[in-house]
Amino acid sequence: MKSTDYYKVLGVSKSATQDEIKKAYKRLAKRYHPDRNQGDKAAENRFKEISEAYQCLSDPEKRTQYDRFGSAGFQGDAGFRGRTQNAGAGGYSTWTTGSAEHGFDLKDLFSQIFGGGAGKTRGRTERFSGGSSFETGYDPHDFGFDIGPERGRDVEADVTIRFEDAIRGGTHRISLQRNGACSACGGTGTNQSGKWTACGACAGTGRMRVANAGTDFKIVCNACGGQGRIYTDPCPSCGGTGRSAGTETISVKIPPGVDNGGRLRIPGKGEVGPDGRAGDLFLRIHVTPHRYFRREGKDLHVDLPVTISEAALGAKVEVPTLNGKAMLTIPAGTQCGSKLRMKGKGVPDPKGGAPGDMYVHTQIVIPKRPDAKLKKIFEELKRIEGEPRAGKF
Repeated sequence: MKSTDYYKVLGVSKSATQDEIKKAYKRLAKRYHPDRNQGDKAAENRFKEISEAYQCLSDPEKRTQYDRFGSAGFQGDAGFRGRTQNAGAGGYSTWTTGSAEHGFDLKDLFSQIFGGGAGKTRGRTERFSGGSSFETGYDPHDFGFDIGPERGRDVEADVTIRFEDAIRGGTHRISLQRNGACSACGGTGTNQSGKWTACGACAGTGRMRVANAGTDFKIVCNACGGQGRIYTDPCPSCGGTGRSAGTETISVKIPPGVDNGGRLRIPGKGEVGPDGRAGDLFLRIHVTPHRYFRREGKDLHVDLPVTISEAALGAKVEVPTLNGKAMLTIPAGTQCGSKLRMKGKGVPDPKGGAPGDMYVHTQIVIPKRPDAKLKKIFEELKRIEGEPRAGKF
């Protein structure tokens, strides 16, 4: 009897954890699955080999037995003894596993590896002798296999918004040039009123029969999507691509606090792929400057003109904020360029944290053309004020 190194089959070491074994199987199963390699006998055999290896190594008891006796002590009824029969024009496709007592259940295996997908079936419930039942019509994508056409491309676009909209958030409407599903064929690329042939994979039934431990159940045919037909004429509107260019206007929700240069992801608003699944839209945000606010992260900065007397004697003055005017105390003796903090008056946190602060920069305003009265006051001030440069140089 041929001895098989199950660890080598899965590409893992003998000390591999169950999680490492599971990941290795998932990667290889996706690569060699019969639905992705129809007609490839080598891939079919490889898929059965890695399934057999995983069935052994994923079970702690069987793995211990294998580590002690090798594959010779595990093969036989305990292993995966399957075959895949690719249907011709008058046949059907089958997967056959080992016995119910010693083999493994295909539904349980997929559910174990790829999560709860096996429970997310679509279709009706088939009941068999012995009281067993299984919901038919599963989608291979439910099991984690990326089979068939890929989703559409992601799209990037630029959007310019006002400073106030970036701070407060809101809804912004934009027009996009993108490829979408052809309206004539629904994205299939085929002329469904034209010529067609019966699907050879399912013999035109739209279902594929699967045999597991003596129990048969049916699944949706992946080749024809359950229609039982393969349309041979391309769609006249899109030439068979399944896509058509067009302009679409969409509403985009701008979260409060988004910054200039930021990116927003809009799921499902990219180009539509051949199988109808759309990519994502990524928006690059450009924010127009404000006439007096400056932004640094979550903080705002503003320059505030103050008079000589306000700076020298102190005062209470109104300053602009994001939510209207607020009173600010100017301390006596404030210098030109002093920075006064107003806590919590900055930009909202897009992630829901505390808002930033606002910093007021004082700019002392000197009269350009003082009248006679001001000149007299300044002359008196000059006489009594000290020398500001004394001891500085």
